Amino acid sequence: MPIDKPSTAKPALTRIVVDYVVHTESLKNHLALLHQFNSLTLADDDADLLYLVQAEKRYLIWLSLLKEDRSNFVLPPLDVAMIWHCHLLAPLAYNQDMHRFFSDAASFYDNQSEYVTASMIDMPHEMPFVDMIAAYNTGDTKSQWTVLTGTPFVAPSPNVEDTTPVLCRCSPAVQISNLEYVNLRFRKAHLKCSCQATLSDQSVSARQFLADIKAFSEANPTIYQTTRQKLNAEQLKATDFVRGCALDVTRGTINREHSFTTLQYLFTPASREAKRHFEDLVALFEHQSCDWKLVQSAITLYKMSQLRAHNQRAEPKSDLNDRARERLWNDKLRYIVRAYRNNVTGMTLDLVLAARRQRSFTTKMVNGVVAWTPEAFDAAVDRYDKFLYIMKMRPRSFLVPTLDIDLAWHTHQLHARRYQQYGLEHMKQIIDHDDNVESGSLKSSYRHTTVMWKGYFKERYNKEECAKPSLLQRLLSPRPAAPQKPPDCKSTARMSRSKYPLVGGGNNMDAALHAAVAAALVDVRAALPLVQVVAPVAQAAALDVEAAVDVAAAVDVAAAVDVAAAVVEVAERDAGADFVDTLIVALIWFKFLFGRNQIERCRVGLFLSRALYERFVLFDLMPSLHHFIVLDL
Repeated sequence: MPIDKPSTAKPALTRIVVDYVVHTESLKNHLALLHQFNSLTLADDDADLLYLVQAEKRYLIWLSLLKEDRSNFVLPPLDVAMIWHCHLLAPLAYNQDMHRFFSDAASFYDNQSEYVTASMIDMPHEMPFVDMIAAYNTGDTKSQWTVLTGTPFVAPSPNVEDTTPVLCRCSPAVQISNLEYVNLRFRKAHLKCSCQATLSDQSVSARQFLADIKAFSEANPTIYQTTRQKLNAEQLKATDFVRGCALDVTRGTINREHSFTTLQYLFTPASREAKRHFEDLVALFEHQSCDWKLVQSAITLYKMSQLRAHNQRAEPKSDLNDRARERLWNDKLRYIVRAYRNNVTGMTLDLVLAARRQRSFTTKMVNGVVAWTPEAFDAAVDRYDKFLYIMKMRPRSFLVPTLDIDLAWHTHQLHARRYQQYGLEHMKQIIDHDDNVESGSLKSSYRHTTVMWKGYFKERYNKEECAKPSLLQRLLSPRPAAPQKPPDCKSTARMSRSKYPLVGGGNNMDAALHAAVAAALVDVRAALPLVQVVAPVAQAAALDVEAAVDVAAAVDVAAAVDVAAAVVEVAERDAGADFVDTLIVALIWFKFLFGRNQIERCRVGLFLSRALYERFVLFDLMPSLHHFIVLDL
């Protein structure tokens, strides 16, 4: 539990349990489930997308069965289970969709999801995974599914000639072939309806948005009212008209009262001018080439007229001041639009794309990227406990898990109700899990997570890097003399202009430079009295430092600045963003490559202050940074 800081001592690891459901056996059972999912990937891209679309449809059929009679639970087939698994791994989207899908006060999520999840995932408390597979192989389970759904238990091969309905201006269910549907949804294909309207992921999703906000507006024609007025059941149910609106984005919980007030403010015109612009907005539904560009332009005009109308009205009792209104338009509306944009299904999350993203993780889990020894399972639970502690201490930070921590995190999320309650109790919010983050942001956040882990627990975040030699060991160890070779001016100049100046370097520091580097490290220890100054650094980073020193000796100072930036970047990436390692690399450059020009030293100092600021703040070493950047000049 992340209530108290986990111990940093190194006794023999004892088995711990997080929230009663994350422990060694549950991780093993989850991993066994991933092995089953890994067998569902098809080599042909068309066939694979068709298979996932079919699985998504079967998942919606299964949810419909539960909606009709929640007591008549049936184990879902493996393809349906895979889609459900992906849905659970997006806790906020799952929370919203379950409340919207089971709209009678969301009793399914509150009362039944623990049972539903436990029946399949919570094997330590319900049934072992082997027994569940045995249940799949019995005729009873298969026949029960077939009787209830009218479809075979084992997913058939998708038929490209079968059809899927999509929304158009002429009909809510224009039938297109499955292959056309895949091309429309995932390959940006533009089709033509018989009414000559464009059918694309943009047009279908934009029309869904327009139809839903129009339905809400028509169901609630009264003028905007404040949250202080008690809402009736019909008004609360009206929040189901629009996706992405019921969620309190701060806590991740469902707030229908606030949602209704928000929707009424956004989509109930407050003046004649606003009404005219709103009618123009929803009229885009009939536009032949309806898309999000047209919708966004119309939203802007409507927004300005709505803001003018509310600013002109005297609302002393209103819960929404000017700042709150702007936040509604800038944040809440954007969140609602994101739930629709280019998503042609009725869910907040595109489950097919989510399933494809999860396959990368699944493949790593089952193909030996992590050595799953008994000790590794125990360590994963322990490290997840520490991960949650940092999450609690740094609630505004976006933390990126390692693979072993991620398996434990996923296992926790498969217990939807427990996971929700755990987050609210310890973090004051439901902890989201976003697997759709840009690569650049992911790398930066991973480095940040590594730094915080080292600061809190005095150990490396990525255990695989612990055995790598230190920078001091590599720089100060005896080296065989490299054969002397006349300098190649052309190759040196070409290397200095390279976008990646560290590539192609050698391990040939001469004795004088070697001694200078050793002296620099002594100066570092004197200027910055850090016990961790000899902390390990990745071998790749050390080699790149040496190569960069060789290159920089033959180039001008301005080019060396770029080399310095690259060295710091490599050290952060390959050394796991270790604060001290990066500092040593940076100081070597600072003291010996830029001494000829004080202006250039200032430039590099400014760069290093930005690159290392976060690390100095974390370790409370701002005075040392001041000494390094300012006094040393």
